[in-house]
Amino acid sequence: MPLPTFLIVGAQKAGTTSLWSYLKQHPDILMPDEKELCFFSVEKNYKKGKDWYEHFFRKWNGEKEVGEADPSSMHDKEVPERIANLMPNVKLIFMLRNPIKRAYSEYCMDIRNDRINISMQEIFTKEIQEMPKDYLCSSKNKDSLPSLIRKGIYWKQIENFLKYFSPAQMHFVLLENLHENPQKETEDILAFLKVKPIPKLDFPHRHKGYISKNHLLDRYKKKAQRKFPTINETFMQLRHKIYSDDAKFPLRKPMRKLLSKIVFWEQKIPPIPEETQEYLQKFYNPHNKKLEELIGIDLSIWNVSH
Repeated sequence: MPLPTFLIVGAQKAGTTSLWSYLKQHPDILMPDEKELCFFSVEKNYKKGKDWYEHFFRKWNGEKEVGEADPSSMHDKEVPERIANLMPNVKLIFMLRNPIKRAYSEYCMDIRNDRINISMQEIFTKEIQEMPKDYLCSSKNKDSLPSLIRKGIYWKQIENFLKYFSPAQMHFVLLENLHENPQKETEDILAFLKVKPIPKLDFPHRHKGYISKNHLLDRYKKKAQRKFPTINETFMQLRHKIYSDDAKFPLRKPMRKLLSKIVFWEQKIPPIPEETQEYLQKFYNPHNKKLEELIGIDLSIWNVSH
C-alpha cells in the first residue's frame, strides 16, 4: 500500500473539507473516505506507527496521486519533522483564509460544541496576552493555551515547514479565491500535483456555519446524539440533504427554514463585532505582511472588513 504523495495540511476552518471533496472526484487521485486521520498531529495516533496510517490507503488501485487532509497539521510544531521523516518528497497544500474570519469561525464552532463559554473579546484578548513566543501549538507537549488567534499566524507555521521542505513542494490557496473561482483554483492544484484536469467537477457548498439559539437545548441534543448514534446518523443525512445547495425537491426552502427554527434550533452566524474586527486587524496586519513576503501572494483582500 502506498503512502500519500500529497497532503492538505491546513489551515483549520479554511476550506480544507471543500478541497478534499473536490479532489476526491478525480479518477487519478485516491483519498480515503475518512477526512482528518490526524496521524501526524495526534500523539496517540502517531504512536500507532506507519502500518496503522498506511492501512487507510488500502483501496489504492494504481491512482497517480494519493492524498489526505488534516488541517490540524499546519499549526503543530512537531508535525513538519514527522511528515519529513516518513515522506520527505511529499507535496503540501496550504489553504489560507482571512485569519480574523478563521478565528471567528472556530470561536463559533467552539461555542456550538460547548468548549468555551466566554465572549470572543475576552478569549481573543486572553490569548494574545498569553501568546507563546514561537506562536506555534504543540500536541506532543499537551499545549493547553488558547489557540484561536495563533492558528492564523500563517507565516510562522509555513516557516516551520520550510525547515524540512522546499518551496517547490508547497502550493498555497486562498479560500476567498477558491470560493470565487473553484474550477480555476482546483485546476491550478491539479497542475501542481501533475495530474490532468477533468472537464467538470462538482462544487457543492459545504460546511456552512451556524450557532445555536439555545445552548441548553443544544447540550441535550448532543447528549442524545451520542446515546443514539444510529438515529443521529440518519437524522444528519436528512439534514445534509435538505441543507445542500444542490438539493432539488419541492418545498426544500420552507423545510430548511422550519428545521432550522424548530428542530435544529439554529441561526446564521452573526457578523463579527466591529470593535473585535478592528482589534484583530491591528494584531494581524504585521503577520499578514510577513506572510505576503514569504509566499509572494497579494493578501490585500484580507484588509476588507466585510
